[in-house]
Amino acid sequence: MNIFEIREKSIKKISKIATDLKDSLPYTTIDRKYNDESKDRPHWWTNSFWAGILWQMYDVTGDKVYADYAIGCEKKLEKVLYEYEFNDHDLGFLWLLSGVEHFKHFEDKKAKNNALLAASVLASRYDLAAKVIRAWNGDWGKGLAIIDCMMNLPLLYWASEQEQMFL
Repeated sequence: MNIFEIREKSIKKISKIATDLKDSLPYTTIDRKYNDESKDRPHWWTNSFWAGILWQMYDVTGDKVYADYAIGCEKKLEKVLYEYEFNDHDLGFLWLLSGVEHFKHFEDKKAKNNALLAASVLASRYDLAAKVIRAWNGDWGKGLAIIDCMMNLPLLYWASEQEQMFL
């Protein structure tokens, strides 16, 4: 199979899945159907991965339905920004693939502001004593960092680039 056949097969498969999932936040399958984490665990670290795939489909096909679904995913993630117990080191995973992509594609001001807020909250998790971005909330999590903390740094880099535009 050549790269063009793989591309078309991928588009066909993801298109079918998108018709079923729309703007849900799938995590795994149960009885061969994707579940939707948007109600019970909107903060789950993988919840913007589907939005990221949808933005890639939009880039490849130009079909606005994928952008609409991705924006729907992003809206479901908004409440996470305003609930402290859900804010942890995974804000980069959640907002780089949703709000940042939304802003890059349509220069949507709210998407940009949400992504900048997520970056600000992520930056505020920096522990001066340990010199790390704190992974989790609560006293038990003080000074703890995991590799995911580093993997979320691209959101901070993106935010710093946005601020450069205003200097």
